[in-house]
Amino acid sequence: MLTDIGNAGEALLAAAGYTGDDLADLDELVPHDPEQAPPNPGTSAGPAERVEPPTVWGVVVTCESEAELLERLTEEGQSVRALM
Repeated sequence: MLTDIGNAGEALLAAAGYTGDDLADLDELVPHDPEQAPPNPGTSAGPAERVEPPTVWGVVVTCESEAELLERLTEEGQSVRALM
């Protein structure tokens, strides 16, 4: 499906959150022979197992007046960002 999106255009592929390099990486993982099994993942520890836990956490707040809430939190010295 991603290949079809990539063939339709780079802008459409980018809108889906992928690049041509991503498609090339995925293509290496997918067997082209239907009888061939996909490659087994490595048994060594992956990067997620070596990453330290994040020190910053996010909070989602639903409210009627985002602007007032953002202003108040900013005045209190909080680092805020609106996702709308």
